[in-house]
Amino acid sequence: MYPALVSLFLGAFAIGTTEFIAAGLLPAIAGDLGVSIPDAGFLITGYALSVAVGGPLLVVALGRVPRKLALLGVMTIFVAGHALSALAPSFGMLLLGRTVAAAAHGTFFGLAVLVAASIAPPGKRGMAIAIVIGGINIANVIGVPAGTAIGGAYGWRAAFWMVALMAAVAAAAMAAFLPRRPGRGAGGGGAFAEQVRAVGSWRVVTSYLLIILAMAAFWSLGTFIAPYFSEVAGVGEGLLPLVLLGLGLLGTVGIIAGGRYADRYPIGSITFSYPVAALALAVTWAVTASAWPVGAVAIGLVLAATSLSAVALQNRILTGAAAAPELASGLISAIYNVGIAVGAGLGSALLGGGMSIATMPLVGAALLAAGSVLAVVATRGEAPVSRPSPAA
Repeated sequence: MYPALVSLFLGAFAIGTTEFIAAGLLPAIAGDLGVSIPDAGFLITGYALSVAVGGPLLVVALGRVPRKLALLGVMTIFVAGHALSALAPSFGMLLLGRTVAAAAHGTFFGLAVLVAASIAPPGKRGMAIAIVIGGINIANVIGVPAGTAIGGAYGWRAAFWMVALMAAVAAAAMAAFLPRRPGRGAGGGGAFAEQVRAVGSWRVVTSYLLIILAMAAFWSLGTFIAPYFSEVAGVGEGLLPLVLLGLGLLGTVGIIAGGRYADRYPIGSITFSYPVAALALAVTWAVTASAWPVGAVAIGLVLAATSLSAVALQNRILTGAAAAPELASGLISAIYNVGIAVGAGLGSALLGGGMSIATMPLVGAALLAAGSVLAVVATRGEAPVSRPSPAA
């Protein structure tokens, strides 16, 4: 099992690296291709939209292709998108390459989570899911800084070639270690109308809403994390990378804890995480100006708590949508991006309307307080659902 999960982790690592690497490369890309930095920002917007829309559609369009073959095809598309990006002679061609890669991004996670769950032994499903999505956290700690450094030293095209190489290595590992038929083929659920009804169930919809609230809460502040620490606490630019590294490490701790406890305490992992994260953001608001290291640790606790709940929520989605596992899982990346967009948009609107950046943690705390209530209401009287047996 573990070599197969490591191969999926490597794919998640490559995809997590490219999701955030573009932000650090925007000035170089804009200068080289003759566009403004705001225009270059469409690389990030376009990527998020393609993940949100293209990923679920591609999962459904794959029909009954065996999941291993589908994953290998998706990784091939991802590598091709990065090769196109690295060779792009114009901004339009670069945007096309990023859009192609982003569609593969959303599809990969929709399939990878299902494969991880299908090959996990009883009682280890949460850990298997945590290993896959942990690739994103590790990418933020290692992959993004490394890619940014390579882009600075050798040019932005080299950074995209690096991601293409990582994805190719991941695809080779999947070809070698994934079982020939890890569960039924993508799209192997019932009729489409039946699948839509399944993802519209109370268990699944409330899980999606909880993910949106958690992402919106964090990114309403996280989008502006650098100016928050510099303006509120006077943290210099030299210390900010260390702060961000610490946040990434604490998020990884949350993923590991999620893998350990999501199977054992599937409901408690959710109902515990939201109030803890809300309290941590309230502490951030109260202490950052006078004791910024404590505020930074509190934000890291938010990441750890929401990462803990993320594993349990994805497990909850899969058990609640047994009739539509591919569609339900394929929508997860879209839901995450919706939450990020809501948080970033809300933060921008409030700051643009005159709210002090020092107050932003309270916005996230309010969203997480709402999530705390929803978590209790959504899971009241709910017995954990045992993992469905994957079809051969």
